[in-house]
Amino acid sequence: MNRTVGPERTAAMARAASIAVDTLAGTQWPVRLAEALRDLDATWQESAEVCADAAWQARTAGNSAL
Repeated sequence: MNRTVGPERTAAMARAASIAVDTLAGTQWPVRLAEALRDLDATWQESAEVCADAAWQARTAGNSAL
């Protein structure tokens, strides 16, 4: 997987985050996000950024990862 930072990579990370956000009402959003990031071969930095944003949105929706 090409990890070059650019518009395509940024869009792929945004799609991974949207997978989680689309499923925040359920309990499977952390698993779906992890799968999407794994499929993208995300770096730990990319994963941390996407997960932090998704976790805050989940908390706001009343459905934290914990």
